[in-house]
Amino acid sequence: MADSMIYQGNLFDVLPTLDRNSIDLVVTSPPYYNARHYGGEALFRDPAEWLIWCMDVLSELRDVIKPSGVIWWNTGSGYANHRKMREVYQLVNDLDMIGLDIIDEIPWLKTSGPPKFFKNRPPHMWEHNYVIAKNPEEVVFHRDNVRESYAEATLERMKYKVSNLQGDKEGEFNKRVKVEPNPLGKVPNNYLFLPQDTSGRPHPAPMQPHLAEWAIGAYSEEGETVLDPMMGAGTTWIEAEKLGRKFIGIELFEEYLNLAQMSMDRLKRGENPYYGLKKEWEKRNG
Repeated sequence: MADSMIYQGNLFDVLPTLDRNSIDLVVTSPPYYNARHYGGEALFRDPAEWLIWCMDVLSELRDVIKPSGVIWWNTGSGYANHRKMREVYQLVNDLDMIGLDIIDEIPWLKTSGPPKFFKNRPPHMWEHNYVIAKNPEEVVFHRDNVRESYAEATLERMKYKVSNLQGDKEGEFNKRVKVEPNPLGKVPNNYLFLPQDTSGRPHPAPMQPHLAEWAIGAYSEEGETVLDPMMGAGTTWIEAEKLGRKFIGIELFEEYLNLAQMSMDRLKRGENPYYGLKKEWEKRNG
């Protein structure tokens, strides 16, 4: 089992206690701008306060990631008053003000979801995944960890020689070569087709497990350290454990921390850490 350290507390209290430049990868998903505390109290007064809070969190994360480290920031844009909110785009635009930059956006395109109807737009079925770093030129994308199966049509096409994609000095494309498939599969594109989480875990927004798995595989190697400062139901902890990464998690609420621990206990018993968790939680907590 991989090493892990779990903290209950406010991330602004815990992050300054971590070693500077020590984290290989952060995988996290901040609360939505209209998220609420237990009891119904709003976390943020308005979207502007949410934006300031997110920038403060990213500033703290900048200090703990290694020079080659990555912050995987999963978030939705949100809608209000029949309009798409722009604060998330402002966040990306202002990253350079806090010594960070964006390498790429890898949208999660949801292949399933409940039916919703809106007067002026189709239902929103994707989320942002920003790949953020303080030194983009030092970041490594571990493509071999996340390669995908080739389509049958692609494999069939690879049986034949194709024209060279780069012309010779005379501008001719006459040279024909045969491209061999990589035994590990093809390099994925910068978008993810994944269903929504259907585990029914008692958390308002548990991270999609395959999303966490992909992010951890793409931007870390076995034995490296993954951090989630908003651990919630513990998806990143579970996926980091399965992939042999060290893990540091921070969670404000004791109830979610207990839920994450129950999920980890299920994994260690050889049970599905997600499906069946709700039933066990309800049985234990009434």
